[in-house]
Amino acid sequence: MTRPLPFLFVLIFVAELPLATRAQQRVDWQDLYRQAITHVQRSEWKQAEDKLLAAQKAGPKSGRDVIRRFMNNVDYYPEFYLGVVYLNTGRVGLALTQFQLARKNDVNTRSGDFRQLNELEARARSILEADAKKTEKEKVNPAVQFKTLLDQAQRAFGESRFDEAENIAKQALALNVDNAAAEAIIQNVERTKNTARLQQELAKSPSLAELRRLRAEYEAKGVSVDEVIRLIAAGEAVETRARGERSGMIEFYSGNYQKAIAALAEAEKASPLSARGYFYRACSLASLATRGKVVNQNQLRDARRAYAQAAAQENEFKNDLRLVSPRILQVLKGS
Repeated sequence: MTRPLPFLFVLIFVAELPLATRAQQRVDWQDLYRQAITHVQRSEWKQAEDKLLAAQKAGPKSGRDVIRRFMNNVDYYPEFYLGVVYLNTGRVGLALTQFQLARKNDVNTRSGDFRQLNELEARARSILEADAKKTEKEKVNPAVQFKTLLDQAQRAFGESRFDEAENIAKQALALNVDNAAAEAIIQNVERTKNTARLQQELAKSPSLAELRRLRAEYEAKGVSVDEVIRLIAAGEAVETRARGERSGMIEFYSGNYQKAIAALAEAEKASPLSARGYFYRACSLASLATRGKVVNQNQLRDARRAYAQAAAQENEFKNDLRLVSPRILQVLKGS
């Protein structure tokens, strides 16, 4: 029974938020239920299903006279309408289960939409019986059964349900009708799974040695390894550059500045120099530029340009600064 407004106001004021929240929840599931019925009447099955399930989760146990509206009481049986949804969306077994649940909960089959319950149950049973007969007939004809299974496997594969697709394809293969077609789906599933596994491995930023192992492993499984090959090439280029930069450093500290510059130039052919590589190029050029009585301005300009490129990532060579002549550093910085 609806309480008079003044009493409701006092109750809300005293109980504050928790009571107000409970009242809102009561309104929510009732609204969901009413809206779902409207969706059913309009054949809007997805919206109806979502709201009926939400109403079941938020609302009370179904039964007669659950919803009170003014002077009338309304029956609350979301399972009945879920059965209608399932029946009209091809989930006939689930529909029949929901109809039986409504009966168990004492639905009044002489009231409103519930009067259709007998007819709906009969329709569901008829469909299930027809499907059972069809299945029995297909069992007798392996070719028909094979086609059904193959269609199901292809549909599952297209919807990325790979385990399901593989299991169904194996059932089709067991019928020994068109083994090549069934095996093709199984191979596609396996290839797709392996591709996903490879991508997971690449996301871990593997080392060059690990990349070479991945290439050998997944190439044997028929998976495209183009990305792995690209990463290996990039990694090998970086290794080649690193060797060249080390050679340039050794030549610089040996006083062989021309050889240092040549080694760094070779390293740069493999991959752009690191900040450390640019630093030693700058130091080598600055040493050559200031070695004679007259400063070679062209070499000095090139040295400072290389130093500017290195200075953008000074942390990479900060430990090398103490090993280089302060005079050379001053020259590079324009002091």
